[in-house]
Amino acid sequence: MAEAAAYDVVFFVSNPELRGLKQSVGDYVETAGFAARYPSLRCATIRFSDPSTVVAIGDDACVIAQDHIGAVDIAKSRFFVYFPASFEPEDVSLHPVRHDVPHAHYLHRQWRVVAEYLEASLPRFGRCLNQPLLARAGCNKLIQRRAARSAGARLAPTMVANHRDAVLPLLDRGPAITKYLSETGRADGGTRAGFVAAGNLGDLRPAPAIVQSYIAAEYEYRVYVMGDGVTAIRIRTPDREAAPDARYRDYVDSDFTILDGLGAHDPLFLRITRELGLNYAVYDALPLGDDLFINEVNTNGTWFQWPAPIRSEITDRFHAFVHRLATG
Repeated sequence: MAEAAAYDVVFFVSNPELRGLKQSVGDYVETAGFAARYPSLRCATIRFSDPSTVVAIGDDACVIAQDHIGAVDIAKSRFFVYFPASFEPEDVSLHPVRHDVPHAHYLHRQWRVVAEYLEASLPRFGRCLNQPLLARAGCNKLIQRRAARSAGARLAPTMVANHRDAVLPLLDRGPAITKYLSETGRADGGTRAGFVAAGNLGDLRPAPAIVQSYIAAEYEYRVYVMGDGVTAIRIRTPDREAAPDARYRDYVDSDFTILDGLGAHDPLFLRITRELGLNYAVYDALPLGDDLFINEVNTNGTWFQWPAPIRSEITDRFHAFVHRLATG
């Protein structure tokens, strides 16, 4: 391993080739653009699921080397942006998870220990955009719901269960949708949210699922909290009843409008973010009359899926926020 170098800012991001629903994630944080924008900062990018990864971790050392960047002295670097596309265990492994090799499960367990160590140790080595363990907890849909309730948010009536009897009382209240409890649904080939009723409920599935009252809203909001700043994207959803899962809708650019926050609702988003112990979080919210229902929190919420003008604006604001934290 070559001699390791320390950096001012180290990004931990998913491999650009990771497949999203419709496309590869690419350089979704635009790390190259950040480095070009702030040339006085020494920047490095560590990729999850990189087969070239080599690690050397001792009592006073933590070095990660990858072919595209060389050896990075994590223990002596200053600021960390731990920003995987998801916190699923297979998505934060520095080495690809493979199932076609002997002892695959054993090998994955060894890399999981490294990932757990990094998530616990990065705040000890330097400062972080979000502390990884807090960001991981915030992506848990049960934990985030508890935090949102504590902060005073309106939430749709919800039950998490794997037995139909537990959700029948909720279905008696009106239309409901079901969706996966984990952060992503990729493991079963692309589970999507859909309407559910007592007649098609069956016995649910072997694992718990979310069943939630349906909020009939003409718009959805994607709300980005960066410190004390709030940026919202209003998304027109005329086909929401036909496709309750937003990932499967066909949008056009005119469906999106960027807003400087949501006025009187902004303090709520800031309270939830503080309740989760975070500097950065992204929210899905649904307006209904004068009320605003918090649907979900994404502590690693991205923006590569939006139209180019909105994507550029969010990138600019995110880069400026990271620069302010890294140099403040």
